[in-house]
Amino acid sequence: MLLAKIETHNEVNGVAFSVAEFALIALVIAPFALFYLAHARVAYAVVAVGIVANALTAVAIGVRALANGQRGGSVLRWFDGDERAAIASRYPSLTRDTLIVAATTLVPFVLLLRVGYESIATRRRSD
Repeated sequence: MLLAKIETHNEVNGVAFSVAEFALIALVIAPFALFYLAHARVAYAVVAVGIVANALTAVAIGVRALANGQRGGSVLRWFDGDERAAIASRYPSLTRDTLIVAATTLVPFVLLLRVGYESIATRRRSD
């Protein structure tokens, strides 16, 4: 599930880092979306808005985690060889999962739609 991959990303890198990371993506791409909208470049605008929506979805997941008291690890652990080995041992699919999260962030609306679907499906199963 994509939601679990994002939550693992938050746990490994730290929730605050992940929020900042995805917020930066949204802040960088948003002006392009506005430019394309202002110049009636509809296809480009849809792509840019979709990427912003995906990034803000990841931000919302992180903000919710922060509100629930979750902090995750520190991205600084990646600079220690022993810590990297421990992370790789604990999360053997982390590289693949990171690539999936990155790709779905850059494909317009995919992350937003998939996480929305997973959230709804999870709620229905728990009822």
